[in-house]
Amino acid sequence: MKEINNLALNKTDYPLLVLITLSTILFFSPNLIPVNTEVLRYPEQLAFGVLFWLTWFALLKRVWLAIFLGSFVAIFIPFSLYLRWQYSVPINPVFTSIVLDTNWSEVRNFLSIYGYFIATALILLMALVLTTCYLSYQKKVVWSHRSKWWILPILPIYLCILFAEERTLTVGDSLDDKDDPALQHVLNQKGGVQGIDKFQLVFPFEIGTSIFQVIKDERKVNSLRRSFGNYKFGVVGDDPKSPDVVVFVIGESARMDRWHLFGYSHPTTPLIEKEENVIPFSNVVTPSVATSYAVPNLVSRNPIFRADGSLNKSPEPSFLKAFKEAGYLTYWVSNQSKSGYYDTPIDIYAEDADFTKYINVSSYFSEGTYDEKLIPIFAEIIKNKKKSAVVLHLMGSHFNYAYRYPKGFDKFRPSLTNSKYRDIQFKNKMDIATSALTNNSYDNSILYTDFILSRLINLLKEKHKASVLFYISDHGEDVFEPKCDHPTLSRISAYSYHVPALIWMSDDQRRKDESLYKNLDAHKSLPMMSENFSMSILSVTHIVNNNASVHGILELDKQKTIVQKVYAAGRWVEYGEASKKDACIIQ
Repeated sequence: MKEINNLALNKTDYPLLVLITLSTILFFSPNLIPVNTEVLRYPEQLAFGVLFWLTWFALLKRVWLAIFLGSFVAIFIPFSLYLRWQYSVPINPVFTSIVLDTNWSEVRNFLSIYGYFIATALILLMALVLTTCYLSYQKKVVWSHRSKWWILPILPIYLCILFAEERTLTVGDSLDDKDDPALQHVLNQKGGVQGIDKFQLVFPFEIGTSIFQVIKDERKVNSLRRSFGNYKFGVVGDDPKSPDVVVFVIGESARMDRWHLFGYSHPTTPLIEKEENVIPFSNVVTPSVATSYAVPNLVSRNPIFRADGSLNKSPEPSFLKAFKEAGYLTYWVSNQSKSGYYDTPIDIYAEDADFTKYINVSSYFSEGTYDEKLIPIFAEIIKNKKKSAVVLHLMGSHFNYAYRYPKGFDKFRPSLTNSKYRDIQFKNKMDIATSALTNNSYDNSILYTDFILSRLINLLKEKHKASVLFYISDHGEDVFEPKCDHPTLSRISAYSYHVPALIWMSDDQRRKDESLYKNLDAHKSLPMMSENFSMSILSVTHIVNNNASVHGILELDKQKTIVQKVYAAGRWVEYGEASKKDACIIQ
């Protein structure tokens, strides 16, 4: 038996020692690329990775066995390296769920483009590992040196510290929903970050933890969806006025007063303003500034979790279910995440669609994919001859704003794009940047959303189909409010509750339904809640529903009083009164 690090090794053994070293570095290599997080510092990431692999070799003792078993995780190394290098994230539940949902035709298309490079990398990688494994077996190399007994106690001690450690999050976008009681519902019982959460950021732990999280989230979603039962919307027939294509675009973190369409000084919406048949709604308020609860309230009139996080005992599926009953093919395509702490409540409703697709493998903390990646997918969908109802979920203006648009949309300057502050990951760090940089980047993200909406509309016009497009943002954002004395970026002012919304009709659809168009236009200034706007999708498209419990736009003028109630500072408040009292803090 030959010992690793034995000074008596022959010169002929040095090449083998080099191969063993290279294989070990290969196993460890993903940890060399830092991830965007403050949960785990880079030195910790390196130390944890080194400790894991040293412990691995020390425990297994026989080097060939350690390398052979390590080869089973080696096939994940290219994916981890790619995600870390491109998006600064490890293998995560988002990536894992996308892989699990990918069909064979998508796999073939991916392999036709990248198959040669992946195959070459894997062949070289496995050749190195298996050659090292074989030679180590032949030479019977073992780690019997006393140094392994110095290593073995370290990792268990470190793990004990991690299990004992619990610290509350105080950074970044984790603050966005932190104070919302909705986070204490049955979906999410965790009240902070456990030390053990560091596991999911270190290779190879990231593989197991991401698979485990996806399975756990799938079980939660399936369990909660069973509460819908066999709910029926009561759709009545095939109305000749129903459009061929219905599109519902969900924006992210866009506030109404930053759209030139609604009177803002910067020309942030030049393309939408040129479109005919656009009806802008200027007085729409969201009940929640947490995406997890704002979005379900957009797509379901009785969501499983209300805006205050309380459990609804009589929940209903999304309006996509109604379109399915009416014979439409339904789609949910998202540039946000599928699985995760803040995303699972939305996924409950995405599953109502016949076809569900998530395209962003990154997290909010990284640059990820731009919203324009949704456009070619949408173009393929509307080629279908059957009627279609499509939900498109944008990344929109989610912080970091500089990550949300290509450089070609860096119109308002100076901005974060070309500044040393561009890669700030967390909102509470943004106070070191100037108000002008941050505000201009935010406006650029709105300009990019304008481009996305224009492209979607033009695709519909090119297909000459009778169609309707709805747009509404889930909530707004506070961005260095000059008259307010609170943190630079937050969601506590009136601006975060006041959201932009619009409806566009194609010429063909407007000709079929001119009276409805005029009726909608007459309602565009009425105060309404976001669910009023979104549930109008059923009446505007003539997907008739006999037992509506949330009124749409067209029914608002039948109400004696229109009250805009929002959930803020842990209680329900009347938005109009609260904003008059103090627009800086709705409470």
